[in-house]
Amino acid sequence: MKQGRAMHGQRGATLIEVMIATCIFVIATTGFIGVMQTSATANGTAHRRTVSALLRKDLLDRLAVTRRPLLAASGRWLVEACYDVQSAPMASNPGWDPNFACPAGTYYRRWINVTPVADPDPTRGATGYDIAMYVERVDRGCTPATRYSSLACVAGDMLFTD
Repeated sequence: MKQGRAMHGQRGATLIEVMIATCIFVIATTGFIGVMQTSATANGTAHRRTVSALLRKDLLDRLAVTRRPLLAASGRWLVEACYDVQSAPMASNPGWDPNFACPAGTYYRRWINVTPVADPDPTRGATGYDIAMYVERVDRGCTPATRYSSLACVAGDMLFTD
């Protein structure tokens, strides 16, 4: 009889053991979820920075061969180029046309604003340019007027003085 009672106490898990195991599982899962969220955020930030760097380089390459009087004709924000989801150029606005529109399938749209700036030294009579660039995600419904209302809109910003 004593042997039967001893075996009876050994069978199955008690409610306390199940609760402890569940608590350990929940703590481990919570930590894993936190790491995954941090990883996803860091990956998205890195992607936006990479896209921004590629689009800035592309703009600087284009500005290097653009005649400066053509740049001065801008004076306001206009769409300068359109890119697909892989940041590959889809279309550009070589004449700086303010009515230029990106084709269907555009994922990123690069805006540019060129403002002539007089040289602070009047004896040189030179003019420079402040070139502001803004890259937005088209699929988010972003515009230059609302570009800073959502971090999801901004892919890159740059101010370049030539």
